[in-house]
Amino acid sequence: MSLSLALAVLAVAASLFLLFQFNDRLLPGIAVAISAVELLMRLNVLRLDLRGLSLALVLGAALCVVGVVMYARVNGKTAVTAATAVVLVGAVQLLGALRLVG
Repeated sequence: MSLSLALAVLAVAASLFLLFQFNDRLLPGIAVAISAVELLMRLNVLRLDLRGLSLALVLGAALCVVGVVMYARVNGKTAVTAATAVVLVGAVQLLGALRLVG
């Protein structure tokens, strides 16, 4: 299992956890959708192309922004940990898309 696949699985798991912890399910639902698309792309099940835009950049930025908003709204150790995981995975994907890491 590669690191990018492990991070995608972590993002899906953390997003699903937050989906069941939040009363308002819009943000965790968006995070689940973004991370599921990322996971399917890592597993070579789904292939999406955007002309002029890097899809990894868009998905990483979206996951990072949604994670930060969820981090600000949650309370409780496990929910904060899950939101932090979503933010960190989004940030790593964003930095990778910008070719600043690995």
